[in-house]
Amino acid sequence: IKHFTFALDLCEIQRRNGLYFLLEHPSGASSWHASPMQRMLKREGVQTYEGDMCCYDLRQIVGGEEFFVKKPTRFLTNSPCIGNALSIKCRGQHRHIELTGGGRTRRAEIYPDELCKEILMGLMDQMELTVQMG
Repeated sequence: IKHFTFALDLCEIQRRNGLYFLLEHPSGASSWHASPMQRMLKREGVQTYEGDMCCYDLRQIVGGEEFFVKKPTRFLTNSPCIGNALSIKCRGQHRHIELTGGGRTRRAEIYPDELCKEILMGLMDQMELTVQMG
């Protein structure tokens, strides 16, 4: 809880100073209902977005076979462009592997390159939009 509250405090500092922030946590995590998070969600311009990590090419190899990892994830941000870039949901057109066991879960903590690319593209779009709005 201390680490989570500290992360939210950093997000608020960014927001208050006119900068963007992004915080990621599994969709089903209880932390989304915690009072520090609820306070943050009431801040102007702060929203959540949900996407599935398989849509950003999160995969793992098990028994020599490669599987997608769905990992439904929620993102907290004050950048609609980043949020929209991270809102892709799986349509079920591929097979998933469950995140059971510590090893698989730990490996799924590493952001795939495609997710990083979408975050950066969303930030660039947000910055462009901000410049246009003056």
